[in-house]
Amino acid sequence: MVPLCGGIVTLSASVRPGQLDQTDLTIVRMLHRGLGDAAIGRRLGIGHRTVQRRVHRLMERWSAPGRVALGARAQELGLLGEGRVGDPAFAEERLAESA
Repeated sequence: MVPLCGGIVTLSASVRPGQLDQTDLTIVRMLHRGLGDAAIGRRLGIGHRTVQRRVHRLMERWSAPGRVALGARAQELGLLGEGRVGDPAFAEERLAESA
């Protein structure tokens, strides 16, 4: 569970961060830094609709009701700077601890 705007959001732990490809990880990190879909797309050389589809897919996979919850889940898993950034083993440890 993640506190969010005065409420609690339960996020699914069914998706393992190791399943993220480099593009998904980069998109999540850029979202966390405040970039919009169009800016992310330009930097990655993909269309903004592709970015939107990938973000939507990640939100579904992580049961995140929105982008803020997606960012909270990524932070919880250590994908945004906490612990060993981008290390799937670290994220697996975090998932095991939260189960």
